[in-house]
Parts: sequence; structure tokens; C-alpha cells
Amino acid sequence: MVITKENWLVVAVKSYENPNMEEIQDDLQNFPLFVRGVNKIKSGKANKKYIRTTTNRFIMLTNSFGSIAPRLILSFSPEKSHPSINAFLKYFGYYAVYPETKDKRIDKFVLKCLEEELE
Repeated sequence: MVITKENWLVVAVKSYENPNMEEIQDDLQNFPLFVRGVNKIKSGKANKKYIRTTTNRFIMLTNSFGSIAPRLILSFSPEKSHPSINAFLKYFGYYAVYPETKDKRIDKFVLKCLEEELE
């Protein structure tokens, strides 16, 4: 099944590790915050603390939504953010060509920022 902007929320709720609705709502807020963080890193305006915060949001999403989290992130986010998100997926070993991947490129600047700041 391809995850789309129309069905991603249903898929997210069904794949959630802990079916407490209040916790799901809190964790769903991490999707736009993660995408915003990725875009700030891409712009070159993120410091080390911001990169770590964005990384923590990614880890929280994968912990909460399991292996489907990368597909949810890609389906939720604008296509112009996909190369930068792909850099996160590659760094954390989640990169694959998912049906939701519109742009298969990996943003080398974002990947370099992750490698320098997190190693």
C-alpha cells in the first residue's frame, strides 16, 4: 500500500506502538517539527543543538511508529524536502526507495552536517 497525504494519518495511528490517543497526538506533532528541522539544517542556519534536536525527533518517530516511520515522514512532507529527509534516512540506515519517495537524491550537505555533528 502506498501511503499518501490522504491516508497517512490512518496508517500512522494503526502502526503506533502504544494505542493511547493522547500520546499519539503528542507524537504526531513531531512530524511537522522534524520536517521544519530538516529544512533549517538544509538552509545552513542550524547549530549543533538544533541538529541534535531534529535527530531526537527522528528517533522518537521511529520508536513510536516503528519501521513504517520513514514512509510516513516522506508521505507527510513536501517533495522538495525529500532529498534532505533521505540524508537522515541514509545516516540512520533506513534509506530505501519507498513508493512514497518522489525524489531519490540524497542531500549531501545535510548528510555531511549529520556526520560532522553526531560523530
